[in-house]
Amino acid sequence: MKRWDHNMKTADGPPPRPPLPKRSDGNVGDVTSSITKTTSIYPSLCMTTTTLDSEHHSSRPLNLNQPLIMSKIKPSHTIKISQELQSFHRKFKDNVTILFEYEFLPPSSSAPGTSGATNAFQSGGVSLSCAKQISSQWRNSKYVKLPHQSENTGFLSFSVVSSKKNKRFVENSSPVKKWDIIKTELAKLNDFITGNEHLDVTQVGKKIHASVKTYNHKVISFPFHVLNDCRVGRKLQMTFSTIYSAALDMENLFPFGMPILKKHEPKTFFLTQRQVRCILANGFLSTFPKRESVPELPNINFYKLFSATSDGELERKIEKTLCILNYFQMSEKHLDKDPPLLLSFERRRLPYSHPDWQNSRALMSNVEIVEDQGIESAHDKLQVDFANRFVGGGVLGNGTVMEEIRFSISPELIAARLFTEVLDDDEVLIITGSTQFSKYSGYGDSFKFEGPHEDKKTLDRDRFGRRTAQVAVMDAYHFRPYQVDHQFEKKFVYRELNKCFCAFNPHRNQEHIAPIATGNWGCGAFNGNLELKFIIQWMAASQAGQRELHYYVGWEQGESIMKVVKSLGPKGATVGRLSEALKYYNDKEMHYSPFKRRKSLFQFLENYCF
Repeated sequence: MKRWDHNMKTADGPPPRPPLPKRSDGNVGDVTSSITKTTSIYPSLCMTTTTLDSEHHSSRPLNLNQPLIMSKIKPSHTIKISQELQSFHRKFKDNVTILFEYEFLPPSSSAPGTSGATNAFQSGGVSLSCAKQISSQWRNSKYVKLPHQSENTGFLSFSVVSSKKNKRFVENSSPVKKWDIIKTELAKLNDFITGNEHLDVTQVGKKIHASVKTYNHKVISFPFHVLNDCRVGRKLQMTFSTIYSAALDMENLFPFGMPILKKHEPKTFFLTQRQVRCILANGFLSTFPKRESVPELPNINFYKLFSATSDGELERKIEKTLCILNYFQMSEKHLDKDPPLLLSFERRRLPYSHPDWQNSRALMSNVEIVEDQGIESAHDKLQVDFANRFVGGGVLGNGTVMEEIRFSISPELIAARLFTEVLDDDEVLIITGSTQFSKYSGYGDSFKFEGPHEDKKTLDRDRFGRRTAQVAVMDAYHFRPYQVDHQFEKKFVYRELNKCFCAFNPHRNQEHIAPIATGNWGCGAFNGNLELKFIIQWMAASQAGQRELHYYVGWEQGESIMKVVKSLGPKGATVGRLSEALKYYNDKEMHYSPFKRRKSLFQFLENYCF
């Protein structure tokens, strides 16, 4: 496989003295240019540099005697994959993308010489040229814009001071690769944070903010108050070198670029844990360009997580940031596996031949109530994430409810925000292989980081080299207060049934059909009815091959659930009959009458004649 590098072009002798550039109109285009070694051509002047985007700029001192860092791309490490993953990739090559260079492991009976390194980034089963692919991705809506791409450019501006009363503002006429600015700024930050024994940790946030705004003008309006916290600062001092080195691995780990999991296109991406950490490190440092210009993708840059406007918001964001820093602190020992651990991100879409719910004869599956435990403890089950249609919801914002907590204690899930477009009504995302790194307590405003999490049960691998933990990211319908009574209508019930079935229905080649670990999905801020959401998930699990449903709720609610489950069993309830019962309940009970007290759904089902 061919590699390429970005070598500096330097003149044999000292560069000629160029004239001062004229100020341009400030418009930044997607222009690519090589960067030459720069020496100080105005030794008597004090100069400040700024990278200019189309709207904002910020200033920061730069020593022009020091050239911008330009490093060669190192050969990436070839990953050994299992024979099962090799066969799976070959069988479903149009829908499975392996985003790293891998080596086939032939069966022991195979002839020698049948293994070899392969460029696994494929489109339609055809291997593409690395250089050609990278150069054509910047304007292609099917690919993520990455910080190390040559088209990611900005302008350098200079405040030129010849005396105390004479100051002029000029702008470099040639665009500069932002990746070189990023590397220079991060190197300075790493020296400042990790090489200073007497570091004032309450000033770390200001220093990081000053560096990040040189290459990402969006952060100017978001001061990093969270990073000035003493606990966060101490964690940063221990982990920043890891974040720094992981971020700069981008050009080494993603030489093929990064495609997008597009809406209505079922596909599966395989990444290594090291690649996922690289994504999170660049997100932490807010290096990803032009994210706000793609409304279908959630933001992956962390700068909003580090800014707070109230004490309550500040405390919540500090606890989430501590979880993420704990991940970086613990990640190194998890990367020392051979072969490396893999993660997969599968975008599923409900097939056109979705279930005929009203006429289904599928029998109801078993139900088990689990009390006083979180869904994340169900290592050997399909764990339901009570999701937002934008994957991760408010994990990088103000949220600290179910999804945000789940993503904070398992930050590898956050990487999906880089490349997963908003979920439609008939789509879910299945993430396999993530690890829980942090313990926590509380919920909402009481959420707290409680230290590192170690669990040997999660160390088992499946046949593809992933950890067995599997998370189903599926969003419930958000009912506004005036819509609450409408959720029993057929169109909304079927929407939720189809969403659950899409997540619960196993693949034909899936070996182990695990139980489903879920709870009050869509019942908090989304205003779902507790009893209706249980019946919907139970029906979908039953339709998906009678998968066991493990329901994680409190004792009182668990008792009422088991009561209705036991009452429906002897009546021979099926998915189709329950569908008819829901329709009848909506027609009979949900229409307002001042002379009748409305029955709950469970009360109605216990007396319903099947």
